Amino acid sequence: MPDEKKKISAWIPLKTLADLEDKGYTNKTDAILAGLECLIMGDTKEDNGRFNEAQKHIETLKTELGRANQDKQILSDMYNSHVLQVQTLINQKSIEAPGEKKPWWKIW
Repeated sequence: MPDEKKKISAWIPLKTLADLEDKGYTNKTDAILAGLECLIMGDTKEDNGRFNEAQKHIETLKTELGRANQDKQILSDMYNSHVLQVQTLINQKSIEAPGEKKPWWKIW
């Protein structure tokens, strides 16, 4: 069964018609179908502009995600360094001789 079709008519400016003929569209039906397909597929300047903006936004998000990962790594390294320092201090306190400290009541 062939594609079902419906006839439509459109009033277009003569300049647009001349431009279509200059581009090689001698059949008006083919020109109208090509234009409608572009609208349906989103191949308009407006949609291309939105697409380009979305692409730029995606690139910005990727950059920010990379920075966040770097910051996460830096914080992780700082945390590990801090824990190592605290562990070193704990080890130093445990190595000191217990007899060399004054009892807490003999602070005078």
